[in-house]
Amino acid sequence: MGRYSFVALLLFCVAFSGYSREGIEWLSTSYDFGTFKEAEGPQTGCVRMVNHGPDETVINRVKSTCGCTVAEYTDGIIAVGDTAEVRFTYDPAGRPGRFSKSIKVYTGIENTVTTIGLRGMVIGKPESLNSQYPIVSGNLRLSVASLILGDVIKGISRHEFIHAYNQGDKPIILSWENVPHCLSIGVSSTIVEPGDLATISIYYNSRDDDNYGLNIHCFEILSDDGESVNRQKVDISVNVKADTSKLTAEQLKSAPRISIDEKVIELGKISSDKKVKGKFYISNEGVNVLNLNRIYSFNKAFGVKRMPKKLKAGKSEAVEFELDVAKLSDGAFNVKVEVVSDDPLRPTETVRIVGEKISK
Repeated sequence: MGRYSFVALLLFCVAFSGYSREGIEWLSTSYDFGTFKEAEGPQTGCVRMVNHGPDETVINRVKSTCGCTVAEYTDGIIAVGDTAEVRFTYDPAGRPGRFSKSIKVYTGIENTVTTIGLRGMVIGKPESLNSQYPIVSGNLRLSVASLILGDVIKGISRHEFIHAYNQGDKPIILSWENVPHCLSIGVSSTIVEPGDLATISIYYNSRDDDNYGLNIHCFEILSDDGESVNRQKVDISVNVKADTSKLTAEQLKSAPRISIDEKVIELGKISSDKKVKGKFYISNEGVNVLNLNRIYSFNKAFGVKRMPKKLKAGKSEAVEFELDVAKLSDGAFNVKVEVVSDDPLRPTETVRIVGEKISK
């Protein structure tokens, strides 16, 4: 008789005899692997149970909550007074840091579920740390130091995470400074023990962001191991856009329409000590008033000297700018300028200022 046929027969007999409860005692429902190195490979442990009766029982199955843990268990009938065990193996490959897992054990005719908790700490291999936590700040390693949130509608928030690992032999205290008012920072634990992990949460609220268009917000993560304090700059990139998804066809028809007379402004060859002034014109070819939200460049050589805030239908005004050539690299340059407006079809337009910087 096969195992499953035999088990089915046992369960039938137990059910027929009126059995309604199990006398199983688990000697432990948790297991601590302790601290071990990833290089040591998979680690195995076990827990045991005793069947106090009044009837025989069986372990039906064992289910793991993740693919990193596999389990085996005593096969067949567990007589009254006998002991059975569940053995499990945790694979630490690519999983540095503290872990907490569980397996579920199903026993008897009532398919009773017992949860076995597993925990431990993995000291990561250099190759795993370099792959998963490539940013090094003293003994603190981070998963990333730059987050790209992409397009975010004004009024919407985003929540992102950075994972941290303590590769040192002393606890690290985490804190942060110079946080913009549109960001809120939190952490799973401010103290990160040696070999342990922490999760840093970044909450971005576009309602508190002053500028439409592309923004780069920065703050610093401080890690204090008692001997030194290290600082790691973190960049958050986000493109803030107005919500035009609910505009009707009639509203789109009467919306403002931006037009720029020169998309490429050619300055030619310019001496390295010059500050060049220039202008380009913006027009409103739509029906309603055009609101100019922002004109900017991430190139520090560019600066707006004068710009209109609003343009009535059919009106045109100049944007006056200055280019500090000394802040440009030698040779050909191409300065990208973004114009952000409330035109629902073209909310961002690009103007390029090109030329060549030459030495005196």
